[in-house]
Amino acid sequence: ATKIIALISKPPHPSVLPKVLAAARASGKPVVVNFLGRKERGEREGIHFTHTIEDTAEQVLQVSLGAGARTLPLTEAEFTRLVTGERAKLKPGQRFVRGLYSGGSLCDEAMDLLIEKFGGVYSNIAFAPEWALEDSGRSQGHCCVDLGEEEFTRGRPHPMIDPRLRQERLGREADDPEVAVVLLDIVIGYGSHDDPAGELAHSIRTAKAKAEAAGRYLSVVAHVCGTAQDPQGLDEQESQLRAVGAVVLPTNAQAARVAAAIGE
Repeated sequence: ATKIIALISKPPHPSVLPKVLAAARASGKPVVVNFLGRKERGEREGIHFTHTIEDTAEQVLQVSLGAGARTLPLTEAEFTRLVTGERAKLKPGQRFVRGLYSGGSLCDEAMDLLIEKFGGVYSNIAFAPEWALEDSGRSQGHCCVDLGEEEFTRGRPHPMIDPRLRQERLGREADDPEVAVVLLDIVIGYGSHDDPAGELAHSIRTAKAKAEAAGRYLSVVAHVCGTAQDPQGLDEQESQLRAVGAVVLPTNAQAARVAAAIGE
């Protein structure tokens, strides 16, 4: 009964890659592949290669339902309105995007898109050694941090369960006069915090107030990864973020593109 197979992963080791693709071709099914960070796109020998997780979802829909099937696109007019509105509130000198992620795959996707705009992004999971953070506990330049890495979770719960580490980091980013945007992922579902957006909403409100007290504006851009069927409720989680002034996008890729344009 399987109609289509989607593969999403970090880039495999070069010795493993051909084995994975051979198995995909041998399946006899349409296969959509996204090896995060690889630039290969298009169809080759029955395999559809995609760039982002968002592209993967769209390609799966198109293969399954036809060429007219789409994810939730952000129109050019909506994109311009969001970016222009946020940029107009920034002060001179505010230019950096700081991504605070609870998971590596969404962090990778965001970094890949930010790198297209800025040329390089510092991270504790950097794509290249020259962009590795000297201290994972301190951001520099345009930066995306995976707070779910072992260096942060050793001896404490994962940030999907315990938001305190990200709340503390959000407060520090608000203190930096060069920060324009904080980019966040909120992952809901079984095994996550009962109300992650509610917890982060308090910190977003506080961070924005700190920036305002210092004569600045802090833009917060977020994506909630989940569904209406998740126990936390997608609409409820998004509503709590919007209520404290966060810009909420339907996909992580769209959130990263908006954040990059605000910080451009």
